[in-house]
Parts: sequence; structure tokens; C-alpha cells
Amino acid sequence: MTSQGHAYAQFQRALKAGNAFLAVEAARELNHVTLEDALGLCLVMRGDRQRYQRAAARWLARYHAEVDAVTLTEIRDMADLMAALPTHGAAPAAELAEHFERRSLHRCANHMRELVIEPAA
Repeated sequence: MTSQGHAYAQFQRALKAGNAFLAVEAARELNHVTLEDALGLCLVMRGDRQRYQRAAARWLARYHAEVDAVTLTEIRDMADLMAALPTHGAAPAAELAEHFERRSLHRCANHMRELVIEPAA
């Protein structure tokens, strides 16, 4: 396995474990972090309000830049839901997962389910 493959495997394990520190360290080793994986990284940071707020804002900007036909209303709605995640967890995560499914962003929806909804169940 290449060092890139090893770092990605470490990154995925850290996400699944909810370990923000290890996920950030592994992400630094990667040449590129996909939009979906950046969302996962953002989600594991929700226990640290300040870091999560910065990560969520960066992720929303990236979402706007990378996804076709994103509207200001959509960004506002997503920002409200993401702001609610640390406090309200599963309910806003479920709405975000549905949004991602409608946009055919299945990996984003899976990250919401795996990292926010299912651990709470």
C-alpha cells in the first residue's frame, strides 16, 4: 500500500472512531481531501465549537464552489442545519442527509448517517 493509501485508511479509521485529532493529522498527509471527506472531518470536530464553526464555514464555501446550481437560500438553510448539529444532532443531520440524497451526494449523506445519526441511536 502506498503512503497515500495508508494515510487515507488512517483518515477513514479516525473518522469512524470520531477522533478529530487523528483525522486532522491523517488529512494533512493526503494530497487531496474530497468534499465528502471534508464533511466527515467537519463532523468529527463538532465537539469543539470554535473549530467546528470554522470547519463548517469552510465546508459550506467549498460546497458552493464545487456543486452545481447552489442557491443562496440553499446555503442559508444548510448553514442553519449545520449550526444546529452540535446541539441537536440527529434531527438536523437527518434533514442534511435527505438534502444530500436529493443532490445525489450519497457519500455526504452516508457521512451524516454514520458519524451523527447512527452513533446517537
